[in-house]
Amino acid sequence: MRGGRLFEVDIPSNWTAVPSNNTIKYVPQNAYGPMRGVTVQTHGVELGTLRASSRDLARATDDFVSTLMRGNADMRIAGRSSSMRMSGHVALATPLDNQSPLGGIEHVQVFTTLLSDGSLFYVLTVVPNSDAREYGPVFDRIGQSLRLFDR
Repeated sequence: MRGGRLFEVDIPSNWTAVPSNNTIKYVPQNAYGPMRGVTVQTHGVELGTLRASSRDLARATDDFVSTLMRGNADMRIAGRSSSMRMSGHVALATPLDNQSPLGGIEHVQVFTTLLSDGSLFYVLTVVPNSDAREYGPVFDRIGQSLRLFDR
């Protein structure tokens, strides 16, 4: 799947794309939609860009995570951010936990990198704790397939 001219990624063929302005979500069947009057995502991956608050990756990531947490009252940081590579870029991985709309805990993993235009590119994975083992390899394959066209 292509995200405009910015990225290409391999997504399972039975997942559906849910695009919006600066993001695109890819979700398995029945993992996105209305539930108790709000739209929820229970499983899947979101890729997007936003204006970075800083040219320092750690600070920009912290600000983005803080924004996510302000919009999700039950979301908590679940560990330290770790350095990694994302399509040849220096990146950070930040683990979060949240209340799942299905009940129990969901794991949210946030991967971030800075683009040459000053934007923050992110990949966010979401899965309930009960399905984490099943989806871990799928998220790994998606991450390994990501190709950014920022250079």
